[in-house]
Amino acid sequence: MFGYVTANEPELKVKDYHKYKAYYCGLCQSLKRQYGSAGQLTLAYDMTFVIILLTSLYEIPIIHTGLNLPIQKR
Repeated sequence: MFGYVTANEPELKVKDYHKYKAYYCGLCQSLKRQYGSAGQLTLAYDMTFVIILLTSLYEIPIIHTGLNLPIQKR
């Protein structure tokens, strides 16, 4: 993916890394559900940052779907 705002993954704790990936995967699945595969192409790390920021500002309830998606290693 691409974007200006990226997570410094080596500095993240394991719990925080998994939470970041959960936001990223949830956003990707939401874009796919609402806009199809073309929506997934618009996904960027910047959008994940905005979702995390807005969730923390407005205290939006988080829905755990239990969806286990494989995490791709780079």
